Amino acid sequence: KPNDTLTFKGEEDELSNFHPCNMVWNRTDMHCSEQAYGFEMAVGNSRLDMASEILKASRAREVKAHMKKIYKHEDWEKKNVEVMKKVCRAKVDQVERVKDKLLGSDDKQIAECVIGDQFWSCGLSKEAAENTDPAHWPGENMLGKIWMEIREELREEIKKDKDFKTVNSKSKKQTAKNGTGAKSTSGTPLPKKRNLSDGTPGNATQKPKPNGQTPPKNGGKK
Repeated sequence: KPNDTLTFKGEEDELSNFHPCNMVWNRTDMHCSEQAYGFEMAVGNSRLDMASEILKASRAREVKAHMKKIYKHEDWEKKNVEVMKKVCRAKVDQVERVKDKLLGSDDKQIAECVIGDQFWSCGLSKEAAENTDPAHWPGENMLGKIWMEIREELREEIKKDKDFKTVNSKSKKQTAKNGTGAKSTSGTPLPKKRNLSDGTPGNATQKPKPNGQTPPKNGGKK
């Protein structure tokens, strides 16, 4: 029986790292999220030569080929998921169609479907993943889990933004209803204040002399 899963693989699927999209990563133009992640992998494993080659690559498959030449150190393996999530978040923030795809997935399971990849992928083909209980997928589906986490974050951000706009709108309406003029506690309008120095509203004060002192009342005689 088919399950309710959004599966993705390859350039045609927006959630795939192979999907062509213009995005900026590390102040550099990238043509796909695979290129951004591959660049970070190369730098993170002290392979600046490979980082340079990855930046020159014109397609995701070329990036992948360079990535396979990189020996991954233990410290990289500890942070690779965090880096991937940052790359995916940058992608969804910059590419509207990716955000639309993600938010339009409702509460579906999201799964990358690459046979043989048991870490980022669910480890099955699209058809097999859609007809297998997610609890029995052979792969960890880490990329799919990242997308589901980002989906929840986006929903929370949208909700908070709507709540803020609602509160702000109510506040403006209440202010307009009450009026903005100053009133005395007795209900009688307060008189406008006038600044004697320049004629603008304010406290009535005598215009000071250039040295900052007011003239003596007796005309200066002691």
